[in-house]
Amino acid sequence: MLAIVDAADLDLVVYRYPSDWVEHFGDLARRRANVIHADTVVYYRRLVAPVSARTDRTTHSGRWRLAGGGDQPAVAALVRACFAGYRNHYAAAPGLATVDVVEGYVEWALSHLDSEDGLLVIELDANDQAIAFAAVGLGDDPEIALAAVHPSRRGAGVYHDLLDVVAEELSDRGCSHVWISTQVHNSTPIRAWTRSEFTFEFAVQTVHLWRAGPPSMPTR
Repeated sequence: MLAIVDAADLDLVVYRYPSDWVEHFGDLARRRANVIHADTVVYYRRLVAPVSARTDRTTHSGRWRLAGGGDQPAVAALVRACFAGYRNHYAAAPGLATVDVVEGYVEWALSHLDSEDGLLVIELDANDQAIAFAAVGLGDDPEIALAAVHPSRRGAGVYHDLLDVVAEELSDRGCSHVWISTQVHNSTPIRAWTRSEFTFEFAVQTVHLWRAGPPSMPTR
Protein backbone atom coordinates (compact mmCIF):
# COMPACT_ATOMS: atom_id res chain seq x y z
CA MET A 1 0.00 0.00 0.00
CA LEU A 2 2.79 2.44 0.88
CA ALA A 3 4.51 1.70 -2.43
CA ILE A 4 1.30 2.65 -4.26
CA VAL A 5 1.06 5.85 -2.22
CA ASP A 6 4.68 6.73 -2.98
CA ALA A 7 4.11 6.21 -6.71
CA ALA A 8 0.95 8.33 -6.78
CA ASP A 9 1.11 12.02 -7.56
CA LEU A 10 -1.08 12.96 -4.58
CA ASP A 11 -0.61 15.37 -1.70
CA LEU A 12 -2.99 13.40 0.54
CA VAL A 13 -4.22 9.80 0.65
CA VAL A 14 -7.16 8.89 2.90
CA TYR A 15 -6.56 5.33 4.07
CA ARG A 16 -8.83 3.05 6.12
CA TYR A 17 -7.97 -0.23 7.81
CA PRO A 18 -9.77 -2.64 10.22
CA SER A 19 -9.81 -1.46 13.81
CA ASP A 20 -8.58 -4.82 15.09
CA TRP A 21 -5.23 -4.11 13.42
CA VAL A 22 -4.33 -2.35 16.66
CA GLU A 23 -0.60 -2.26 15.91
CA HIS A 24 -1.03 -0.88 12.39
CA PHE A 25 -1.01 2.85 13.13
CA GLY A 26 2.23 2.57 15.09
CA ASP A 27 3.76 0.70 12.15
CA LEU A 28 2.62 3.42 9.73
CA ALA A 29 3.96 6.17 11.99
CA ARG A 30 7.37 4.50 12.15
CA ARG A 31 7.52 4.29 8.36
CA ARG A 32 6.01 7.68 7.52
CA ALA A 33 6.42 10.94 9.42
CA ASN A 34 3.31 12.63 8.03
CA VAL A 35 0.52 10.39 9.32
CA ILE A 36 -2.56 11.71 11.15
CA HIS A 37 -5.22 9.56 12.77
CA ALA A 38 -8.49 11.13 11.59
CA ASP A 39 -11.47 9.11 12.86
CA THR A 40 -13.12 5.76 13.59
CA VAL A 41 -16.01 4.57 11.42
CA VAL A 42 -18.51 1.93 12.57
CA TYR A 43 -20.47 -0.32 10.20
CA TYR A 44 -23.92 -1.76 10.91
CA ARG A 45 -25.95 -4.25 8.88
CA ARG A 46 -29.65 -5.02 8.66
CA LEU A 47 -31.11 -8.18 7.15
CA VAL A 48 -33.85 -7.47 4.63
CA ALA A 49 -36.88 -9.75 4.87
CA PRO A 50 -38.07 -11.36 1.64
CA VAL A 51 -41.28 -9.90 0.27
CA SER A 52 -43.15 -13.10 1.08
CA ALA A 53 -42.07 -12.95 4.74
CA ARG A 54 -42.51 -9.23 5.29
CA THR A 55 -45.29 -7.91 7.45
CA ASP A 56 -47.23 -4.97 6.06
CA ARG A 57 -46.05 -1.68 7.55
CA THR A 58 -48.55 1.17 7.62
CA THR A 59 -46.87 3.60 9.99
CA HIS A 60 -44.78 5.61 7.53
CA SER A 61 -44.95 9.29 8.40
CA GLY A 62 -45.01 10.77 4.92
CA ARG A 63 -45.18 10.25 1.18
CA TRP A 64 -42.16 8.37 -0.05
CA ARG A 65 -40.92 7.91 -3.61
CA LEU A 66 -37.77 7.40 -5.61
CA ALA A 67 -36.17 10.69 -6.60
CA GLY A 68 -35.36 11.56 -10.20
CA GLY A 69 -33.34 14.12 -12.10
CA GLY A 70 -35.97 16.80 -11.59
CA ASP A 71 -35.50 16.55 -7.81
CA GLN A 72 -31.88 17.68 -7.94
CA PRO A 73 -32.39 21.24 -6.57
CA ALA A 74 -34.64 20.04 -3.73
CA VAL A 75 -32.28 17.23 -2.77
CA ALA A 76 -29.25 19.55 -2.83
CA ALA A 77 -31.01 22.03 -0.52
CA LEU A 78 -32.06 19.22 1.82
CA VAL A 79 -28.54 17.78 2.05
CA ARG A 80 -27.11 21.23 2.82
CA ALA A 81 -29.63 21.71 5.63
CA CYS A 82 -29.06 18.24 7.08
CA PHE A 83 -25.25 18.30 7.10
CA ALA A 84 -24.52 21.92 7.95
CA GLY A 85 -21.88 21.87 10.68
CA TYR A 86 -21.31 18.11 10.55
CA ARG A 87 -17.71 17.19 11.33
CA ASN A 88 -15.98 14.24 9.70
CA HIS A 89 -12.37 13.11 9.28
CA TYR A 90 -11.36 16.18 7.25
CA ALA A 91 -11.58 18.24 10.45
CA ALA A 92 -8.56 16.34 11.80
CA ALA A 93 -6.12 18.37 9.69
CA PRO A 94 -6.00 22.17 10.10
CA GLY A 95 -4.86 22.50 6.50
CA LEU A 96 -8.24 21.19 5.30
CA ALA A 97 -10.32 23.67 7.28
CA THR A 98 -11.42 25.39 4.08
CA VAL A 99 -12.64 22.20 2.38
CA ASP A 100 -16.39 22.49 1.76
CA VAL A 101 -17.38 19.09 3.13
CA VAL A 102 -21.12 19.80 2.82
CA GLU A 103 -20.85 20.34 -0.92
CA GLY A 104 -19.05 17.02 -1.09
CA TYR A 105 -22.07 15.41 0.55
CA VAL A 106 -24.34 17.15 -1.96
CA GLU A 107 -22.33 15.77 -4.87
CA TRP A 108 -22.29 12.31 -3.27
CA ALA A 109 -26.06 12.24 -2.77
CA LEU A 110 -26.83 13.54 -6.26
CA SER A 111 -24.62 10.86 -7.81
CA HIS A 112 -27.36 8.37 -6.89
CA LEU A 113 -30.00 10.11 -9.00
CA ASP A 114 -30.90 8.27 -12.22
CA SER A 115 -28.05 5.84 -11.55
CA GLU A 116 -27.91 2.16 -12.49
CA ASP A 117 -25.85 1.52 -9.37
CA GLY A 118 -27.92 3.49 -6.87
CA LEU A 119 -31.19 5.04 -5.90
CA LEU A 120 -32.33 7.97 -3.83
CA VAL A 121 -35.48 7.82 -1.68
CA ILE A 122 -37.14 11.02 -0.49
CA GLU A 123 -40.09 11.93 1.71
CA LEU A 124 -42.30 14.89 0.84
CA ASP A 125 -44.41 16.88 3.26
CA ALA A 126 -47.90 18.23 2.57
CA ASN A 127 -46.37 21.12 0.60
CA ASP A 128 -44.33 18.78 -1.62
CA GLN A 129 -41.10 19.81 0.11
CA ALA A 130 -38.43 17.14 0.56
CA ILE A 131 -37.86 16.58 4.29
CA ALA A 132 -35.82 13.34 4.36
CA PHE A 133 -33.63 11.34 2.00
CA ALA A 134 -31.55 8.20 1.71
CA ALA A 135 -28.91 7.66 -0.99
CA VAL A 136 -28.41 3.92 -1.48
CA GLY A 137 -25.70 2.12 -3.40
CA LEU A 138 -26.94 -1.08 -5.02
CA GLY A 139 -25.13 -4.23 -6.10
CA ASP A 140 -24.18 -7.40 -4.26
CA ASP A 141 -23.48 -5.47 -1.04
CA PRO A 142 -26.05 -2.62 -0.89
CA GLU A 143 -25.22 0.27 1.42
CA ILE A 144 -26.98 3.41 2.60
CA ALA A 145 -24.31 5.92 1.70
CA LEU A 146 -26.09 8.95 3.17
CA ALA A 147 -29.37 9.38 5.01
CA ALA A 148 -30.81 12.26 7.02
CA VAL A 149 -33.92 14.16 8.07
CA HIS A 150 -34.35 17.93 7.89
CA PRO A 151 -33.53 19.47 11.30
CA SER A 152 -37.06 20.85 11.62
CA ARG A 153 -38.55 17.34 11.38
CA ARG A 154 -36.22 15.39 13.63
CA GLY A 155 -37.50 13.55 16.68
CA ALA A 156 -40.83 12.57 15.10
CA GLY A 157 -39.95 9.09 13.87
CA VAL A 158 -39.21 10.12 10.29
CA TYR A 159 -35.70 8.63 10.29
CA HIS A 160 -37.01 5.26 11.53
CA ASP A 161 -39.55 5.26 8.71
CA LEU A 162 -36.80 6.18 6.26
CA LEU A 163 -34.81 3.09 7.21
CA ASP A 164 -37.89 0.88 6.89
CA VAL A 165 -38.74 2.29 3.46
CA VAL A 166 -35.20 1.60 2.22
CA ALA A 167 -35.38 -1.95 3.58
CA GLU A 168 -38.70 -2.53 1.82
CA GLU A 169 -37.41 -1.11 -1.45
CA LEU A 170 -34.35 -3.36 -1.32
CA SER A 171 -36.53 -6.34 -0.43
CA ASP A 172 -38.61 -5.67 -3.52
CA ARG A 173 -35.36 -5.72 -5.53
CA GLY A 174 -34.36 -9.12 -4.13
CA CYS A 175 -31.63 -7.91 -1.74
CA SER A 176 -30.91 -9.81 1.46
CA HIS A 177 -29.29 -7.06 3.57
CA VAL A 178 -28.16 -3.44 3.68
CA TRP A 179 -25.14 -1.73 5.27
CA ILE A 180 -24.81 1.70 6.86
CA SER A 181 -21.87 3.49 8.52
CA THR A 182 -20.86 6.67 10.31
CA GLN A 183 -18.20 8.20 12.56
CA VAL A 184 -18.24 6.58 15.98
CA HIS A 185 -19.10 9.89 17.69
CA ASN A 186 -22.37 10.23 15.72
CA SER A 187 -24.45 8.62 18.45
CA THR A 188 -27.97 9.78 17.49
CA PRO A 189 -28.30 7.78 14.24
CA ILE A 190 -26.46 4.83 15.80
CA ARG A 191 -29.17 4.61 18.47
CA ALA A 192 -31.80 4.76 15.71
CA TRP A 193 -30.09 1.93 13.84
CA THR A 194 -30.15 -0.37 16.85
CA ARG A 195 -33.88 0.32 17.23
CA SER A 196 -34.38 -0.43 13.53
CA GLU A 197 -32.94 -3.95 13.42
CA PHE A 198 -29.37 -3.00 12.47
CA THR A 199 -26.53 -4.79 14.28
CA PHE A 200 -22.93 -3.68 14.74
CA GLU A 201 -20.52 -5.65 12.53
CA PHE A 202 -17.08 -3.99 12.48
CA ALA A 203 -15.13 -0.72 12.68
CA VAL A 204 -12.32 0.85 10.66
CA GLN A 205 -9.73 3.52 11.41
CA THR A 206 -9.14 6.46 9.07
CA VAL A 207 -5.68 7.97 8.65
CA HIS A 208 -4.36 10.77 6.46
CA LEU A 209 -1.09 10.02 4.68
CA TRP A 210 0.50 13.30 3.57
CA ARG A 211 3.29 13.64 1.05
CA ALA A 212 5.01 16.46 2.97
CA GLY A 213 2.65 17.33 5.82
CA PRO A 214 -0.71 19.11 5.71
CA PRO A 215 -0.74 22.80 4.79
CA SER A 216 -0.17 25.07 7.82
CA MET A 217 1.03 22.11 9.90
CA PRO A 218 4.78 21.62 10.39
CA THR A 219 6.32 18.32 9.32
CA ARG A 220 7.45 16.11 12.18
